[in-house]
Amino acid sequence: MAVRALHGIRWSVGPMAVCVGLLFLLSHPPHCLSLCQRQKTGLAYTDSRLSLSDEILMFADENQSDITSQASESSPPCWVNYETLSEDREDREENGVTALYTDKQSRRLNLNRDNLMGTKCYSKKNHVRSVVRLAWPDSKENPQLFTNKVETAAAAAAAVVGITQADQIVTPQVQEEGYNLLFTSNPAEMVDVPITFGKLLPSWLNGTLVRNGLGKFENGPRKFIHAFDGFAKLASWRFTGSQTAFFSTKFIRSDFYKDSTRYRTIAPYLLFQNVTPPFSLFEKLQCLIRGIDNMNVNIYAFKNVETKNIEFAALSDFWISYKVSVLDLSTEYRVVPKLEHSQKSGLPELGGIAFLNLLSSAHPLPEPGTENHLTFLSSVAFIPWEDHLIKLVRMKSIQHRQVIAQWSVARIPYMHSFSVTGSKAILLASPFFVNVACMLSQGEPFACLDWHPELPTTLYVVDLTTGNLVTISMDTVFTMHHVNAYDLSDTKIVMDISSYPSPHVIAHLQLHVLKDPVARNSFDIHAKLQRIIIDLRGREAHLSPIDQRPVPGIASLLDMPVINEAFRSRRYCFVYGIVVKADNVNASKMAVVKKDVCHNDKDGGGAGDRIWKRPNIYPTEPWFVANPRAAGEDDGLLLIPVLDGVKQTSSLVVLDAKTMTAVSSANLPTVVPFSLHEFGGTEDSEPALRSARILPLQVRAPPPA
Repeated sequence: MAVRALHGIRWSVGPMAVCVGLLFLLSHPPHCLSLCQRQKTGLAYTDSRLSLSDEILMFADENQSDITSQASESSPPCWVNYETLSEDREDREENGVTALYTDKQSRRLNLNRDNLMGTKCYSKKNHVRSVVRLAWPDSKENPQLFTNKVETAAAAAAAVVGITQADQIVTPQVQEEGYNLLFTSNPAEMVDVPITFGKLLPSWLNGTLVRNGLGKFENGPRKFIHAFDGFAKLASWRFTGSQTAFFSTKFIRSDFYKDSTRYRTIAPYLLFQNVTPPFSLFEKLQCLIRGIDNMNVNIYAFKNVETKNIEFAALSDFWISYKVSVLDLSTEYRVVPKLEHSQKSGLPELGGIAFLNLLSSAHPLPEPGTENHLTFLSSVAFIPWEDHLIKLVRMKSIQHRQVIAQWSVARIPYMHSFSVTGSKAILLASPFFVNVACMLSQGEPFACLDWHPELPTTLYVVDLTTGNLVTISMDTVFTMHHVNAYDLSDTKIVMDISSYPSPHVIAHLQLHVLKDPVARNSFDIHAKLQRIIIDLRGREAHLSPIDQRPVPGIASLLDMPVINEAFRSRRYCFVYGIVVKADNVNASKMAVVKKDVCHNDKDGGGAGDRIWKRPNIYPTEPWFVANPRAAGEDDGLLLIPVLDGVKQTSSLVVLDAKTMTAVSSANLPTVVPFSLHEFGGTEDSEPALRSARILPLQVRAPPPA
């Protein structure tokens, strides 16, 4: 528990705080002494930590010289067990002040914009029913003076009651600075630093979790404009089946990273968006020649079907990759895959004189019933009379690929991921096309992607055995991440996606937008889970939301979807992910959610929907690890890297995947900026491959009972 006294700036700082503490001791000596002696935590102003269910808050009205003087049945001394508030709390913004409502009548208490604080408690049978959350002073006040006075008063009151440490003051400024750390460079690198979890982890949790993401957003005089361009940085957690794990983090030593380091700038390579100051015309030409080299999106494990070794590769939406080691996160070499049995593949680097092997998927998928994986390749034609090509590709290793099917398209669509059933692969091509002429003249991929909402979305369904292709048009939709797909019959498929009405959300992921609270809150960042029923015989596809309610639940708005990989390409019920703007107002309000896509409750939502969120805690994509003795699909753990915006530290949180309750957590020795995707596995993961189509976090089965 934490105990906090909230003090107004019109009090005399030191003496009044001491008086408050003494008066409180006199009015509540046994309770306070036992509490304070037991809990060595501090008293401080807070306006954002109200969701900690085990927290006790002591409020003081700024106009009261004695916090007990106005105690009565309607306004008692303000000891609040927050558990009485957590069930039906709701935050609302009123005239720049956030009010916390908990009573059914939505009664507003003592909301006074002119006061630095205006908090009042009242009770019914000793249970507080409403609290107004504190407002930070507006521009006419002196925030720093207020901060200094509150810190001093809190420290003095803490000394009186025997508390040794005052908690950090949480202001809107502190909150925003904390969120911005997600997109702030961290050059620190380390290998195998021990971290300790607060509670013992299951003995079967044994292996390595590796994440790929963003580590640095500028170099020398230049800065990236778009978050997607941050220098690739890996982070890993090596579990040993005990309370201790080992944390590592390193930048990927790509040619792009090494050249940028050598010349102390952002070297001219093809990026998602330009840099500032911008590249010169000559540098843009260098970008086109060198191409994409910054593999910052995903990390994946492939089994080499010839050597039987497990190979790890860092990936993005482009054809090349980098081979890395998960033992020490070292970068081994650049990989340009070789194609077999392709009619026009030609040279491995350029795909022949007329074609450039360009776009691929950052999310390869296992080919059911084999040790292979699947991806796709989009090849751009440079000769006017040639059409562009899309290929479905079988991956025999990170180096060797085989074409399953190939077809011509007039325009190359941007596709980030795709789906696989037990017998088919499905590519969803939104009308979001690469403008080749623009690419050649500007050398900036994002500026050269054209959205055509008047055109339909196209599904390409490929039979994995025969290579036969079925093309289907459907309603316009945009997706970055597919959830899962499975066969209903030989001719019917279910495919779930995390969708958006358009790709415009990507434009808002520029760094200056993400680090500006007004700008990042101004657009709709919510995804929507949708289901596509595909009828191959009738060549039809029907799109509908999984949550049919007029206002879908928070769990239905997730992106970064993750499932139990044992249910990949099969019927499944649960998907986990991240919801940004979980309060429908602030992008910094983030939640980890569990969505039940099988069972509806009486209101039409998922009966098994669950939400995990904490104030000023910013999670990234979770990873599901199944219990080796699982009794159900959701029997396992979620591993979630989070950033504490107040403490400005990162940690790894472990949740029970069934209940979405915390199991344990461990602080990390350094901040981990925003990471995109992850993978769980080990260098010697052969046993895991026998039991799962995608290499999961290696688990060690417990001894027989």
